Amino acid sequence: MDKQEARQAEVDARHSESINWRNTVRAEDKSWRETIRAEDREWRQTVRDEDKAWRESEKNWRQMVREEDANFRIQSRAEDNAHRARTETLTKRCCALSAAAQSSKPGTPPESVFALAKLYEEWLDGKRE
Repeated sequence: MDKQEARQAEVDARHSESINWRNTVRAEDKSWRETIRAEDREWRQTVRDEDKAWRESEKNWRQMVREEDANFRIQSRAEDNAHRARTETLTKRCCALSAAAQSSKPGTPPESVFALAKLYEEWLDGKRE
């Protein structure tokens, strides 16, 4: 029986070692899976944070572009209005000078023509009747 008991003790020891090894592997596997899950959660949170920051940045950029575009349109409109006003003033002065020159007799001094042109210009502005 000693041989049989020794053999049984050896089988029991191997079985115990096998159980211990499996438990160790399971514990390591569980620890590894928890580590992977934690890293995955951390990575997903990082991606969400970066995505949120990127979206916010894009939103701010789009708002800035809209504001710059609106400012440009306002400035452009103001420049167009100023240009139109200058053109109208120049056209009015040319018309007044032309009318003054045509209504003056030949040999009229230029100062008199310019004075008459000034009167015509004021009349075109509605300041004179």
